[in-house]
Amino acid sequence: MTVDHPVGTEIFVDERFVIPPAKLGITTVATPHNIARAVDDNGQDVTGIVKTLDGNALNTFGRGQFQGLTRDHYLEIDLGDDAPQSGPLYLIAQGSIHDTESR
Repeated sequence: MTVDHPVGTEIFVDERFVIPPAKLGITTVATPHNIARAVDDNGQDVTGIVKTLDGNALNTFGRGQFQGLTRDHYLEIDLGDDAPQSGPLYLIAQGSIHDTESR
């Protein structure tokens, strides 16, 4: 699919896997604002890993109790003082799971 959009905007597709299937959702937004800081649940500053779409993924979660699953974890994100204070605010993130890659 090709989507024509104004200069200075980016296109994001809702690729959630849900049942029943979600309608194909395409969202056009102004160039996204970078986060100010990200800290994992171990207190590690991981901003450099998650701030840029460069193929590097956050992998500080370790293994969980069951094969193929990680432990419970979280990522705390600081949007910065210049984040919009009103209107819709979207957290746009990209990630992946490899459900067939259990070790």
